Amino acid sequence: MKKVLGILCHPDDEVLFGWPVFQAPDIEKYLIILCDDYARKGSCRRKALEEVCKQENITLWSVTSFDNNFYTAATRPDSILNFIVDNISICIKDAIIKIKPDYIFTHNPVGEYGHGSHRLLFELVSQNDLVNNLVITDICQKSDHRSCSVLPKFIWDTFYKKLFRKNCNLNSDFYNRCKAIYDKHNAWTWSKPPFEKCNLYILKES
Repeated sequence: MKKVLGILCHPDDEVLFGWPVFQAPDIEKYLIILCDDYARKGSCRRKALEEVCKQENITLWSVTSFDNNFYTAATRPDSILNFIVDNISICIKDAIIKIKPDYIFTHNPVGEYGHGSHRLLFELVSQNDLVNNLVITDICQKSDHRSCSVLPKFIWDTFYKKLFRKNCNLNSDFYNRCKAIYDKHNAWTWSKPPFEKCNLYILKES
């Protein structure tokens, strides 16, 4: 059975953007979440995440408490962002060394809907020298964070050269049962319909 390590920013990202991986029953699934959202929402988001992982047979490898918008952290004078980046890189390397995943999954270059922390995490994962077989989606949506729902040509030409899996479809049962857990904990934050279709692409293939 293949091992896949998901590295994502927020609780519910594993449902909204990670569904092509985490709804699959035939892979060994591991997950790192970097922002437990405690400062904004208390413990409810983490509790929902933990319950979803238990229900869906996902090993929740680690959860950290970086701010949701860690990409905005100060670079001067205290170099807070540098501290965060260093710690995320250590977390990624430690997980790869111990899990030895066959594939790694993370946010895509445009952050799906443009979220700055998603985009920064893509950089940190894709540039990590231990990362191989990196899988991303082509999900792209217009939002307050980005101006259009089409991948820019230079992004497409740079990162979307090799198709990994075509025509992935959201399993509505997976989505509904996971969302029900987040709703139970009053921890669901996405206000738009789910992304129901996407393709997967692979980078840094070993």
